[in-house]
Amino acid sequence: MHTATKTPSPAELWQQWWSASENEVTQLWQPWIDYFSSWGSLARPSKHRGHRECQCGDACTCCVPDAEIVVHARAGERRVVAFDLRNSGRREKEVRIEVSRWTTCGGPQLHLQTDFDVPETITLGPCESRVVRLFVAVAAAEDQKGDQRQPDVDACASAYSDVRFDGCARPIRVAVVVHPTQCDAYEVTCDCGCC
Repeated sequence: MHTATKTPSPAELWQQWWSASENEVTQLWQPWIDYFSSWGSLARPSKHRGHRECQCGDACTCCVPDAEIVVHARAGERRVVAFDLRNSGRREKEVRIEVSRWTTCGGPQLHLQTDFDVPETITLGPCESRVVRLFVAVAAAEDQKGDQRQPDVDACASAYSDVRFDGCARPIRVAVVVHPTQCDAYEVTCDCGCC
């Protein structure tokens, strides 16, 4: 006796195709994801909180905390994170700005010093918009290399903090990922080319 086979719906066909090709698609996009992730001069937004999985065994592989803003840096750098505060109301609004304690979540300990380019409390006028800058100075906790140069981290390190805008908005999580100088360093060979 012959039994009729059910024809899959377009949604089922799509799911079958995605299940069969998800690994290949991920492998295709991974070099681009890695390339754009290596851009250290930008603060990039992220949607989630918590920690991503850490892949250990490589000094250049970083544990990246989930945060609204992720800043990539090296020890010895000073980064700037800008916030555009907007008072959409018709009355003045007093805003108290502060940064919580930095929490290290992967790698060596860090020294992170922060300050703003405005006083701790500011007043936004009616319908006023003002850009506030947070300065983050990044340093290794100690000279791990034992030389006389600027102390460096010997492996990726990361930390996060909440920036609070009391009277204005919910806290914004900022993460700093510090890469060792050896990672992604531009290679310069000393070949004379004439020998």
